[in-house]
Amino acid sequence: MKNLFYFSLIFFYGIACNPVEEELITKFEINVPSYVDRPEVLKNLTPEKIQLGKQLFFDPKLSSNGLVSCATCHLPEKFFTDGLRVNNLGVNKSNLPRHSPPLFNLGWHKAYFWDGGAPDLTSLALAPLTSPDEMGADLNVVKKYLQQNTNYKIQFEKLFPEDTWSTKNIFKALEWYQLSLVSFNTQFDRFWLNKDSSILNTNQILGLKIYEKNCNSCHELPLASNYNYSRNGLETGDIYLNNEDERWGRFRITLNDEDKEKYKIPSLRNLSYTAPYMHDGRFETISDVLQHYEKVNTEDIKISLSQDEKKYLQEFLQTLNDEEFIKNN
Repeated sequence: MKNLFYFSLIFFYGIACNPVEEELITKFEINVPSYVDRPEVLKNLTPEKIQLGKQLFFDPKLSSNGLVSCATCHLPEKFFTDGLRVNNLGVNKSNLPRHSPPLFNLGWHKAYFWDGGAPDLTSLALAPLTSPDEMGADLNVVKKYLQQNTNYKIQFEKLFPEDTWSTKNIFKALEWYQLSLVSFNTQFDRFWLNKDSSILNTNQILGLKIYEKNCNSCHELPLASNYNYSRNGLETGDIYLNNEDERWGRFRITLNDEDKEKYKIPSLRNLSYTAPYMHDGRFETISDVLQHYEKVNTEDIKISLSQDEKKYLQEFLQTLNDEEFIKNN
């Protein structure tokens, strides 16, 4: 079972034109469990593609001051968030307007950023790389740096034999690495795969039932999200169009009044690593989140749990943590 969730390198031999020669062909595949659909974007990944993207992700020299990388705000040990409500870790030390989201299972998302402003992972990389509040990069300077670095030069010329130094290739390589961040090695996944109730204890089973009744409509299992957009009861009031107010939400992208105050529904996997919570990181604990939802009590959100039910629910949420992911990234 353990191997189901790791990358697999499958080697097989084929006979070349010369019958006495053997050609070793390497096939690489990111394994995903049978109970979720494999996204098309996971096809054709290779170790070489992922390695290039990873180097770029952790390289602070891409930033304007040479000190800020993608990993500055997305730490592997925190499931690629930063543990801060909002951070000021960018090149100009300004507070960012949003909490840094975790990065895992990105192939299943419908769009990216809290408001869905990036339609794909290639465009997702553009904003933080060039934003003056984040990495502040000049793409022409970045390309020159990559061209002058022998290691990068060899990799880019191999993986992008045509139009090698197009800026879109930088974003594509970052996309490859982020797509490889797949997390399905949890106690819950072992239970879900085997349909074996003995994998969860009594409290966790009770917590699962509470989850299915109160949470699953938005945080749909097994991904623990439907990746749609919803109001979470945090903001109310008029929208001020002269600056980017927190209450814009999805409305900032669609300009549809129905999308005011809506944000992308995050996955509830790996919550032990990704605090604080919500798009602005205002809640430090799961208990704070549950308390908030009990107070909201709107037409869309009606949750009322006893202390025991809260305990069982939180015990179940612990089964969605993937410790092996931390070790391997």
